[in-house]
Amino acid sequence: MLRYISSKTKMVQNAVITGAALSSSSLSYSSISNNNNATIVQPFSLKKQWFDVDSLSTYSILRSQISPLTNSILSESTTTTTTTTKSSTPTTTTSTYQPMFNSINATKIPGDYSISNVFHLSRAINSKPETVIGQLTTLINDQQTKRDKRLIEKVEVINKHLNLTLSQQYLEECVRLWCLGESSNSSNSSKQVTLDFIATDPIPPRKRVLVDFASPNMSKELHVGHLRSIALGESVCRILEYRGHEVERISHVGDFGTPMGMVISHALDEKAPFLSHIWGRAGVESDDSPAMPVYKEMPYIPTPKEMSEYYAAAKQRTKTDKQFEVRAQLTAAELQKGPPNFDNNGNNSGSHPDIYQAWQSICQASREGFNQIFKLMNVNVNERGESYYRTMLENGAQCIFLNGNKVPVIIKKRDGAYLYATTDLAAIKSRIESGKEWIVVITDDSQNKHFEDIFSIARLAGWLKEEEKHDGDNVRVDHLSFGVVRSENGSKLSSRDGNPLALSELVEESVKRAKQASITSKSLSRAETIDPTHTAYRVEEPARVSDTFENNDQDNQDDENVDIMKNQHYLKVGISAIKYYDLVQRSNSYRFSYDNILSFKGNTSIYLNYSLTRIATIMRRAKTERGFDIEEAELNIASFQFQEFTENERRLVVMISKFADTLKSAEGQLRPAIICDYLWDVADTFHRFYETDTVLGSDRQHQRLLICNTVKKILETGFYLLGVEPVERL
Repeated sequence: MLRYISSKTKMVQNAVITGAALSSSSLSYSSISNNNNATIVQPFSLKKQWFDVDSLSTYSILRSQISPLTNSILSESTTTTTTTTKSSTPTTTTSTYQPMFNSINATKIPGDYSISNVFHLSRAINSKPETVIGQLTTLINDQQTKRDKRLIEKVEVINKHLNLTLSQQYLEECVRLWCLGESSNSSNSSKQVTLDFIATDPIPPRKRVLVDFASPNMSKELHVGHLRSIALGESVCRILEYRGHEVERISHVGDFGTPMGMVISHALDEKAPFLSHIWGRAGVESDDSPAMPVYKEMPYIPTPKEMSEYYAAAKQRTKTDKQFEVRAQLTAAELQKGPPNFDNNGNNSGSHPDIYQAWQSICQASREGFNQIFKLMNVNVNERGESYYRTMLENGAQCIFLNGNKVPVIIKKRDGAYLYATTDLAAIKSRIESGKEWIVVITDDSQNKHFEDIFSIARLAGWLKEEEKHDGDNVRVDHLSFGVVRSENGSKLSSRDGNPLALSELVEESVKRAKQASITSKSLSRAETIDPTHTAYRVEEPARVSDTFENNDQDNQDDENVDIMKNQHYLKVGISAIKYYDLVQRSNSYRFSYDNILSFKGNTSIYLNYSLTRIATIMRRAKTERGFDIEEAELNIASFQFQEFTENERRLVVMISKFADTLKSAEGQLRPAIICDYLWDVADTFHRFYETDTVLGSDRQHQRLLICNTVKKILETGFYLLGVEPVERL
């Protein structure tokens, strides 16, 4: 129950909403067949769906074929219940049931998928599970017998579960899909792809989405905690864009509160050199507005570390100097009045010019530092600070009491300053009224209660519907939270001076370790087993490998260019390692270890990248030694006759068949870690195949090269969706 919101409601009703332009990720699809029925292989594109994920997912196809069979069982038996109304008229209702499929990963259990909820079907028709299993088994076998191409090869009953084995024909189609070319499900396509296995589920609508991530505070250096928001936010955006949603990426920076007032006051008091154009202007006035000073450009851009030092000093000062603390709060309130606005009489209805100019300078300096890191980590996000919503914050309630909470949500302080709750409420209303259908906010888990309250207030105010459904015209809101990153001993990850570890320092150290990891990789051969303890942290210079950067044209490069290439190479390896390892941890807190993130074993980017390295080597040798052209092979994929898959081949192709369902699951749950786990399974399955099955020179060379190249495409697509950049050679 909302005890006091009338004034606050006025605040948002009077808001001036400025709609932001949507950045469309519109997917363009191409036909893969011409009028002469010759197959055209489209260039591989990481940013576009390689095929229609919705109609060509294994789970959806299984459901499309099995659901009619379970419905036929249901139609033969209805459940009749007697109502308790005055008429006591019996009412006949038909139970509903949808089969659920679980992937079988244990090698000792036969089958690829299991129908796990047959018991619910038996209960719905008031029959024994054994009877229903028998009926369903018969119906599935009859259905598959009538088809020219079977989806299900075998049906087995294991511990009252119905286990299904996918057919060779279906698995062949899964490989062909990755060889044919881009999806052609666009209505503008002149030709549509004809496939034997298509799901009939309705395609979910694409939405206008806003993802709020990164969100640092001005005047503070990005620290290791921002890694989690940056990595998670960038990956979530890529997944949603890949699925066809229109995604707007927003960094809701803190540029408007008390911390900014602290830094401005302290920097001006201390006559900070980078603000000398303000405190040293000697009273220069504007010709147009005599009361408005003229400011020169900022003399230099301070480093992020310098800015953090000013913030730390200002924060410490508030603990010992109460007068300064009050002045800092008043400075923040002054800033929130907006730009200086002098009338003809020299009266200013905005903030003090010096305060406003200092604020602009500090924001400019902070922005420079943020953008350097964003560019380094290949992150694309648009800044929209708390100050963006200033015009929406009219005078309103001081606080809001939510039912059951003794502590109110404070909207406005006595001194007139607004707080995080104020701008967050204005932000969510602005985003809804600008047409967003899905809002995702990514922060650390210390803000769980805060956003729970914000969403509750938004529902009570009528901006969000009370029911938390994600269908129809209701706006979906999600708060993705994550835990803290700790050092190996469990303490807070910090720099030598005890402050939070700067993200730039983390990246720099990761690049150094990546160089050692690359040296290690060159000491490995196919016949060697990768030692899980053989990592960048422990390795010493291998005796049989020199520390040189492998490049085919290195002899033609000057030393400077080679150094640049080497640095770029190690930069990719290092940054990819920390981003991937962070995403693997899901939302939990974790202990950061260079030893672990650069390990050649386990769920790491190095291990996955090693799969790509192996496949790249195979494809190069296939072309130079065997004359095998993968592009020509894919061009003729429609007529290629697969041999029956061996056990290791089949296990790898079954993993290939799970791509679409993995992507849909990651989208629905907003969990890139699902993709990480899947890619690790693919890479691990490939490594096992690689170590046991000969590719080049075997009687299955053509088939195995097609499978290997499909694995390569899946890994590259997965890396792209995670925001991780692989390298061809480690």
